[in-house]
Amino acid sequence: MTRKYVFLAMAFLIGLSGCASSYYQILEEPQKQIFTVLFGQSNSDPGVEDMLTDKIHAEFPEISLEWESVDWGDYFSIEMQARLAAGEVPDMIIGKAQDVAAYKSSGYLAEFDSSFYSNIKEEALESVTVDGKVYGLPYNIFYQGVLYNKNVFWRYGLTPPKTPAEMDDVIARLNEVGITPFAAHFREPWYVGNVSMQFAVNQVFLNNPLWGDEFRAGIRSFQTSDEYAMCYMQVKTLFDNTWLDALTVDQHECAKRFASQEAAMYVTGTWSMQAIGTMRPDLVVGIFPYPNEDGTAKLLFEPNLTFMRNSRSEQGKIADEIIKSIFDDKELAQTICAFAQTLSTLKDVEVASMRQIEADIKEFTDNRQTIDVTVGNRQLVWRFQDACARQVYNWLEGRIELEDVLRFADENRTESGGSS
Repeated sequence: MTRKYVFLAMAFLIGLSGCASSYYQILEEPQKQIFTVLFGQSNSDPGVEDMLTDKIHAEFPEISLEWESVDWGDYFSIEMQARLAAGEVPDMIIGKAQDVAAYKSSGYLAEFDSSFYSNIKEEALESVTVDGKVYGLPYNIFYQGVLYNKNVFWRYGLTPPKTPAEMDDVIARLNEVGITPFAAHFREPWYVGNVSMQFAVNQVFLNNPLWGDEFRAGIRSFQTSDEYAMCYMQVKTLFDNTWLDALTVDQHECAKRFASQEAAMYVTGTWSMQAIGTMRPDLVVGIFPYPNEDGTAKLLFEPNLTFMRNSRSEQGKIADEIIKSIFDDKELAQTICAFAQTLSTLKDVEVASMRQIEADIKEFTDNRQTIDVTVGNRQLVWRFQDACARQVYNWLEGRIELEDVLRFADENRTESGGSS
């Protein structure tokens, strides 16, 4: 081959190399769009994140998700406060319905129009509506009350009590026959905050739905409220009638012991049925509301997973598309609700969950004997409840008096409302 043809061949190969390089550059994966999510999880929620991730990746491949999942009871409020202070609020927030009241005043929660919530049950929207505008989208519902072993109650001729006096009789009978009345897990501070609000909804807010607002306005006081004092006394009733090592018992151990029939009752939420149903699907369990003084207590329900969007995010459009995609997927709703042992807020989604207590829940709902726990949670936000709960611990362990707990609440009334 002559020198001329060798030169031409080399030039041709070099040209091909350049074309190949350009070709591969064209096929390089484009830079993905970062989308941030803060997820405050309840105890039965771990695993839901994976289901949502699969859904979002399948429909929005151009998105790179950055999740931060934290325990709602212990860390979500702390994390949100830090994010608000730093101005680094994520594109999407998954918390609870009560978080709308806590963070709406920050200016970071976007309003949703009716195209987002037309298929959500109206009763679920009440807790996320402020001045007629919706700032959160509830996805599923828990119920809260007293889980009880129906076989134990039948064996000793007991029926679900409707007043504190009747509850005292049940406790006395169980103690008499050597059965621990209550399963409880006082190792976790959020438990005291949770059961305190359960008692307060039926003892305080049922008769005065504005008690928390009036408290903040100086009209009401913990120290002068016999009803709120009784709520904390009911916490002590649990503490005095559970296992001696309850301060070291966590939720998983508590559910395990209840499933093993080591206690007759368990003040909790239906999230506990996820573990109990797995351990003992044959256990005959019922649910009733913890009784109030006048015998009118209602079973509590709570919108759980609630989707919120950062109103100042540059990703607002894609956030709306993601949220609509999630709420339009009925099969996904059924899967998540069955997994977390919750009911769906969507009007046309039926879920096979909570089979062991389904009949009891249906009886309360059919008779309109339910109340949204958010009526209390939105007036006394979680960080305030949690701070008061930690004072209750000091009282239960003998370091302070009940009067000190009530005084602490009054002295911190300005902390009981939403973020500013």
